[in-house]
Order: sequence, then C-alpha cells, then structure tokens
Amino acid sequence: MKDFDKFIILAELILDSKNEDAVKFARQNLMKLAKMYPELNDRVLPIIKKNKSAGITKSLRFAKQPLPVDQDSRLELIKTTISSKVLPETRWPENVQNILDETIREREFEEKLVKAGLKPITSVIFSGPPGVGKTLAAAWLALMLNKPFYVLDLSAVMSSYLGRTGNNIRTVIDFAKSQSAVLLLDEFDAIAKRRDDGGEIGELKRLVTVLLQEIDEWPNDGLLIAATNHEELLDPAVWRRFDRTIAFPYPSYDDILKFLQSNLLEKLNDENTLILLSILFKGSTYAEIDKEINTLRKKSILSDTYFVDVLDSYIESSLENMNKSDKSEMKNYADNLIDLGFSQRKVSDITGLSRPTVKKIVESKL
Repeated sequence: MKDFDKFIILAELILDSKNEDAVKFARQNLMKLAKMYPELNDRVLPIIKKNKSAGITKSLRFAKQPLPVDQDSRLELIKTTISSKVLPETRWPENVQNILDETIREREFEEKLVKAGLKPITSVIFSGPPGVGKTLAAAWLALMLNKPFYVLDLSAVMSSYLGRTGNNIRTVIDFAKSQSAVLLLDEFDAIAKRRDDGGEIGELKRLVTVLLQEIDEWPNDGLLIAATNHEELLDPAVWRRFDRTIAFPYPSYDDILKFLQSNLLEKLNDENTLILLSILFKGSTYAEIDKEINTLRKKSILSDTYFVDVLDSYIESSLENMNKSDKSEMKNYADNLIDLGFSQRKVSDITGLSRPTVKKIVESKL
C-alpha cells in the first residue's frame, strides 16, 4: 500500500467519525514506520506509548462489530468459541510452553524491541497431530494477551467460486487486523498447499500467494496463528513467513498429570487417583482424555453415583486390561506407584512385573 493510500484511508476514517478505527490504523502504521526508520523512534515511540496508555490496544470493544460473512451463503466466516475451557493455569510440554511464554513476554517489552529496530512475535505456526492442544493454545494466548480470539471457519471460507475464496480470506484477515485480534487459521494445509503439487489448479496456487502477502503485512498489535496436522503438505515458502514454529508432541505422563490436575482438582482432590489416571492415559491426546473424562462424568450423573466411585471402577477395569508387554514402561509405572505407597504385591498385580523385580525397584530407592 502506497503512502498516499494510507493517508486517504486515515482521512476517511476520521471524517466518518470512526475514531477508534483511525487510532488503530495509525498505530499499526507508526509501528511499521519505527521499524523502517529507527532514527524516528524519538518521535514515534512517545505517540505509540500514549496510545497504549489509553487502553486501545487491549480493548475488546471491536468484538461487538458484525462478523464477516460469505457473500453468497451469508455464513459467518469466523468462529468465536471453542469447545474446551481455557484457563490461565493451563500448561503444555516445556518446549511448547517456553515459546508461548516468550510470545507473551515480547508483547510486554514491545516498545523496547521496536526502539531497537525489532518487532515482537506476530505470527506463529503450530504443527502436530489432532487433539494435542493447538487450538486451546491459541485461545490461551488470546486470553493471556487480553485480545479477541477468532478461528477461520474453513467450511464457510471455501467458496464454490474459487476466486471468492481468496476474497473471503482477505476479509477475515482484514477484520482480525481491525480488532487487534488473535486469529487462528485452522487446518492451514487445506489453503496453503505446496504450489509444486501438480494436482492443484492455478486458482488454489494463487490463494497461497495471497496468504503469503497477508502474513508479511500482519501488524504488530495482533497475532496470526496457523495450525496444521499435515506439515508435509504446506508450501515451503509458508514456513519462512512465520516468526516462530511450535511442534506439539503427544503429551507425556507428566504432561497428562498436569492436565488432569488443572481440570479435575475441583472435582477430585486425590493425587493417587490422578496419578493412576495419568498412567492409564499415556499415549492419548488431550482431546481423547477430555472426551473420556466427560463420558465418566455423564455416567456419574446418569447413574446417580459419586464421580470418585465411577473413576475407581474405571481405573480398576482399565488396569486389568492394560497392555503390560513394555517392561521398561511398567518399571517406570512401578516406580510411581511405589512412591504413592502401594504395596509390592499391588504394584506387581498392576504392572505385571514379578515380585522380585518390584522388590529390586524398592531397594534401589532406599
């Protein structure tokens, strides 16, 4: 966009009395100006700081504007809710959590970064299998940054008129920019496929070019997140456009325990039960664990049985049917169970390890 175009847009916003939109547009372009011309920092940064003190950048009032819709179907192009509950104390595996925390911290020191000719993280790509917490992490970032959270609705955006798909994506991104929002482009591989894929038609390849341009122009005060379950399908140029990449692994035993502690402690203040559940859920995704726990909660309500009793029955049945062929894994479980105070006989029954083996584990801890 040329400088005179920006001036015309700003003047139009002011003359139409869209003062908040004008402030937002001016701040976005001041940030770009400070990055391109560091010698102007002494003039630009005080203006940005004054704007932030007015509470504009973290305001959620823009969320009251009508959501963008497809011209033909009139379906809303973005979703504003997710099924899982987002809590500030929710945590992810250490390598994931470190980058999430870094993203937040860079926003706290945004002015120092801009003064040094740098910019905070504005775009992140999440990769990993379904159910490992990518969408939840995006919502968590929005919560911690106090910003509106939107998810691109792929089914509504993908129009039967191929040229309109690109327009829909631009509409969604422009809307999110105006809100200083966290925008999640879920199932990103569906719209950013490799352009060397001979099976894709020209219009879809041009769509990737549109996306690359929009990523490059994403403003500092918002956060653009793309999520994919199939990273091998993404166009190579996409990876270079994002500031950071986070690979979400399957949760470990410790990750599962933390997840259960943050989601079940209000209903179940029993560390032993949580540890046993963590052992049983090893190898599952967060989504699968959440689904299983909700099934057990329903069973408790429908049978008029205490939730803890339903969990005990579930644990007993699951332990009996647990695959005990991985002796190394069973020894790790035995170590945890011994720390909990389980008898050697009970540990042997649960893990399938011989009594002498369990005894050796106990003696090694003395």
